[in-house]
Amino acid sequence: MRITCAIHSLTGGGAERVMAGLASRLAVQHSVTLITLDAAALDRYRCDDAVVRIGLDQMSESGSIFEAISSNRRRIAAIRAAVAASRPDVVLSFCDKMNILTLAACKPLAVPVVVSERSQPAHQPIGRFWETLRRWHYPRAAACIVQTAAAGRAVGAWTSAQTTIIPAAIDPPQADRIVDDVDRRDKTLVSVGRLSEEKQIDRLIDAFGRLPESLHDWNLKICGDGPQRAALAKQIETLRLNDRVELCGWCDDVGAVLAGAGAFALTSRYEGFPNALLEAMVSGVPSLSVDCDSGPGEIIDDCETGLIVEQDDPDALTAGLARLLADRDLRQRLSDAGRLVVDRYSWDRFVKAYVDVLRSVTA
Repeated sequence: MRITCAIHSLTGGGAERVMAGLASRLAVQHSVTLITLDAAALDRYRCDDAVVRIGLDQMSESGSIFEAISSNRRRIAAIRAAVAASRPDVVLSFCDKMNILTLAACKPLAVPVVVSERSQPAHQPIGRFWETLRRWHYPRAAACIVQTAAAGRAVGAWTSAQTTIIPAAIDPPQADRIVDDVDRRDKTLVSVGRLSEEKQIDRLIDAFGRLPESLHDWNLKICGDGPQRAALAKQIETLRLNDRVELCGWCDDVGAVLAGAGAFALTSRYEGFPNALLEAMVSGVPSLSVDCDSGPGEIIDDCETGLIVEQDDPDALTAGLARLLADRDLRQRLSDAGRLVVDRYSWDRFVKAYVDVLRSVTA
């Protein structure tokens, strides 16, 4: 097949990393073009050389609804021209707003468009303007891909197209980074994700600060960047945790951080399917997550492969962290069992599932 992939950027984030990995693997057997609204020079995730990479350099902030409409018209025209030039059999688009723009761009091209939701649409706010556009354009999707049944139910309100559940894919850790014994791991709790409101990193910092004194030999490393960085830095200073909590910023090699981590925590209000949690578990890092609407509950078997605590209970989060960090045998058990999730979320399974959907709409 000739496949054209579309996403807003490859500058960071779980969806972007998955798109780069998927496009590269599809290019082994298919002709693949990858289009982004952002400039290709800003890529943090690299694709295989077999992927034709097109960066449209159309990312900009709009100061008013009129500027937004004008910008979106330019983006739609640029996407349409790039898709037409790539002459695809099928277009695969990732992420809510990009899906809308791609469907609008491809309307006159008579090419099937498969849209993939990478978050939980029921909880991911995109604004009234975009919500209206989604209801206009999603009925034209040839097929939809979601990561969970909950996301599938949300998408079903906008389109009657075939909806397929395809959970995330994860790479196994490098052999030289496998640490079997938790006693050889650092006393470091790690969190990985964009520093934005829905990740609730402020709750993690607060819970970490309330741990009993017997656990003050543990540190917290937060890998990621985003709009809440300044507020989180102020929170850390206010709680006098500067010597125990570190905002590490963007991390090019998360696997290296996880290789020696003693524990991992996910505190998101909602997730599509948390790649960071999967990567931590596969790396043998004993993991805890709050029970958000989709993702963690489908990955973790509570008390067997990880710990799950209630979403809106700060005391439960603190107690869960205290239990995880204080109990060496529990961490060892979770480390051993969590590593086995790699068998359920292999890239081979993931790519085959995507190819099956793409073939189904081009048949």
